[in-house]
Amino acid sequence: MRVSSQNVIVFRYFVCLAVWMACLWTANSQEQPSVVSETSLHAMKGQDNPPHFELIPESSWQQIEGSVDRGIQYLLSRQNSNGTFGETDIHATGITSLCAIAMISRGHGMTSAGGSSQCSASINRAVDYVLSVVRSDGLISKRQSDYAHTVMDKAAMYNHAIAGVFLCEVYGMVDAHRAARIEKVVPKALEYVRRIQQRPMPANAEGMYRGGWRYHPAAAENPAVSDLSVTGWLVMFMRSAENAGFDVPREWADQALAFVERCYVKREGAFTYEPAQPHMITRGMTGAGVLCLFLTGKEQPEMERACGQWLIRNPPSHYNSSGQHEHYHYSLYYSSQAALQIGGEVWANVYTTIYQVLLRHQEADGSWRPEGRRPELGDEYTTALSILSLTPPISYFPFINVKKFTP
Repeated sequence: MRVSSQNVIVFRYFVCLAVWMACLWTANSQEQPSVVSETSLHAMKGQDNPPHFELIPESSWQQIEGSVDRGIQYLLSRQNSNGTFGETDIHATGITSLCAIAMISRGHGMTSAGGSSQCSASINRAVDYVLSVVRSDGLISKRQSDYAHTVMDKAAMYNHAIAGVFLCEVYGMVDAHRAARIEKVVPKALEYVRRIQQRPMPANAEGMYRGGWRYHPAAAENPAVSDLSVTGWLVMFMRSAENAGFDVPREWADQALAFVERCYVKREGAFTYEPAQPHMITRGMTGAGVLCLFLTGKEQPEMERACGQWLIRNPPSHYNSSGQHEHYHYSLYYSSQAALQIGGEVWANVYTTIYQVLLRHQEADGSWRPEGRRPELGDEYTTALSILSLTPPISYFPFINVKKFTP
């Protein structure tokens, strides 16, 4: 039985709150790997400016939920026997994790009483695959050396961060055996993140790039450069890890946030891919910057408002069409997550454009077309990101709703 349109905002608030608390309980029901330090990554806060859920009609919510369910059915049809999704080996860890996270965001695999047993089995297969690629140094990804052919390995740190988020979010949902394996993997994965964050840099790069991360894990590959795209995912990993009970020292987040803030272009009211590169401002990076602020409890109201207005002025109206530095579906994901945290009419404006364009362009089989600039990533990637762009207001993905409730 569905809630009436008059009560939709109250219903969604309390559903999210109940599930969020249940997730914390299930995560804490596992034996915890460590005690969160007193100087932890974030301070949980209540929502300052709640999203205006009531501005979207109930008929639209029904369409959104139906679209998400069709997308998940498509993903289920695309899982391989080894647990992966899609066909691109070098990206398999990250794409597989995104597909499983998309299912979790709809509530699948949460409890034995909720969701789909087919999704639960799919998520478990994805967990097993991700755990199978963990390296002895803590990296959750295959590397270039794992392939017989030469590849440009830009995926390793993305894979590591996205897989880390997935393992932490699923930690309290899986059986004891898988949970025990995750408990061993996540601390080493976090240590790996910190080692790369502390990599040697030339003195003239310290003030610009320290605190962030780049594609390549090895210091020798590109020691002087960090970017907001990779950094955003690693901040999400740290936040998700702390939510799951793993220790993430505040210093790590402080250094990351210092880099994130250097990517903000005040005169534009938006974030760019790298510091001092205003020509690289995009929706994706503006959303990523805002989300990093919220994930770490950083209070920057003026910056948040400016970014919200920038997102409204730059809507993703033309499906799968991007500028030189934009990746369309990726930008929808970050814009949707950030807009939910900003709340109010910013959320309603941004999310309305996102759901309308995605509903119009969903394929008959439930998928969304491959990314215009990265077609080799396949439609599993874009379908997972599209689902994750639609589900924040109905999300069972605990760390996303970071500013909504005080436990």
